[in-house]
This record gives sequence, structure tokens and C-alpha cells, in this order.
Amino acid sequence: MTALTLAPICLAAMTLSVDPTPNPTLLSIGRSGQTKVAVNKVTDLGSGKTATIADIVKASEGKKWLYLGEQHATPAHQAMQADVVRALAASGRKVVVGVEFIQRPKQSVLDEWVAGNLTEDAFLEQVEWKAQWGFEYRHYKPIFDIAKEKSIPMIGLNVPRAWVRTTSREGFDKLPVEARQQLPAKLDLDVKEHREMFMAMMGGHPMEGNLATNMYAAQVLWDEAMADTAIKYRAANPDTADAIFVILAGWGHIGYGQGINLRVQKRTGESGPSIVMLESASDMPVANGIADFVFLSKKPEVSGLTTQSAGS
Repeated sequence: MTALTLAPICLAAMTLSVDPTPNPTLLSIGRSGQTKVAVNKVTDLGSGKTATIADIVKASEGKKWLYLGEQHATPAHQAMQADVVRALAASGRKVVVGVEFIQRPKQSVLDEWVAGNLTEDAFLEQVEWKAQWGFEYRHYKPIFDIAKEKSIPMIGLNVPRAWVRTTSREGFDKLPVEARQQLPAKLDLDVKEHREMFMAMMGGHPMEGNLATNMYAAQVLWDEAMADTAIKYRAANPDTADAIFVILAGWGHIGYGQGINLRVQKRTGESGPSIVMLESASDMPVANGIADFVFLSKKPEVSGLTTQSAGS
């Protein structure tokens, strides 16, 4: 596995036909053991049984948070996210959707979209989709369509790319004052399990010194900042009993309960189910601790080369 590189807002990894070591989907974090998951199925990793969207909705009962971790620009994953959001709304939950792929400064454009005041072309232009995210909008269209159709609030979770870039190159302390004022005062870089997952997604390549510290700090900044955005929204918009905040992000921000979900739980004491979405040409084993549910979509094999978009 080659080292992960910083894409617009994601980490991507390429592997040859030989499995990487360590394998990010087979880490010994959380619930012990492994389960073989089937292509084109949702699997409940607690029971090992095939599950449905209705089971995900049921698992969310009484919870204020739900985490849906995708591989970026994978149509089956974005369609699954949209279907889960639709099912939650149909069940009577008051749904809010937080998305990794829009940055905080574009919140007013998201509001206008959900209110029905923008055409799709106007929305894409005003939100600066290509600069904000970079992946083709068609993959994400079902999510935006259901939010507009059902008037479901959408919250741009991410922070400006420049903040992450500065942190990865120079460190969190080098962020400008105006950025630091909008973020938690300190990043917790001492979560052993999260660092283990991060290193696995980096292909296990050793890093040392400031490079290692800063790149890891940039990943933590993503998680901490997105959690911070969601928490601040809920503080400003008091919950009703049926409220649920659904976070859509790359699975590297959600897997093993070590990303956004960990930061939310540490600050609020609240937890919620997680679904990690992966892609494979065939059935595959995953660690039981990776999530509560796994959705494995079908990926065609291409000349022995498999690309994994970890979305982290």
C-alpha cells in the first residue's frame, strides 16, 4: 500500500492484489472477532446477520446521533445514505443531516437549497462544489434531493481546507487566531486506538518527527472540527425527543468509534449507531469493532488493481 495522500478533503489509498499490512478493516479495536460480510448486503456486526435499513432505524431509536461512513464518490454508498435519511424521516424522526463535503462558510447556501430557493445549477455555483469537494456531484445528488424534498436541515460540517493544510504542514498552533477562535482550544492527540487506525490507513508506513505529528494533527482536526460544528448546531437548536443528527462522512472519520463519534461522545456523553460502507469485488471479512453495521457494495475487479477510497 502506498502512503495516503491528501486529496481535496479525503485520504485515498491504493493497493495491489496483495492485502496491505496492517489492514484498516481488520484492526483489533473494540468488539473482538471478525465477520465475513456479503456483497450488496448490510450486516449487523453484533449478531453477524443480514440487516435492513429498517434495522438501522430501529437501532437508532432513543439515540440523538447516527454515523454513516462512506467511501467517497461510490454511488451505492451515497444512495444508501439517502435511503437511511428517508427512512428516518418516514419513521417520524426530526432529522438533521451534517455533511463532510460542505464547509462551514457555505451554510447559508445549504439553507437556501433546503428551503427550495435555488435551482441545482445555482446551488452548485454558489456552494462552489468543485472547489469545496471535487468529486462529481451526481454521486451525492440523492442526498441533496431528499433533504430538499423533505425540508431536512443540512449542516456543512467541514472547516476551510486551508486550516487542515496549515495544520498538516506546520502544526495546529500555526493556525491564524480567527481560525483558532472557532475551534476547540486543544486537539487530543493521545487516543491510542485512533492513532492505530490512522497509521493503518496510511499503509503502516512509519513517520517521524514534526511530519508525523502534524499529519496526525490534521486528521484529528477534521474529526474534532466536524464534531464541534454538529455540537454547536444542536446547542443553538434545542432538541425535541424525536430529534436525530445524522453525520455523513468518509468512513475513516467514523470507523471503530474513533473519529467524529469519539469526539462527540467525549464532549456530550452521547453515542449513536455507526454504519461503515465498504466496497469489494467479493465477500470479505471485517473486524467486528469497525462499526455496528457494515454495508458492502459490489466493486468490479479491474486488471487485478483495486482502489480503496477510505474517505478519511
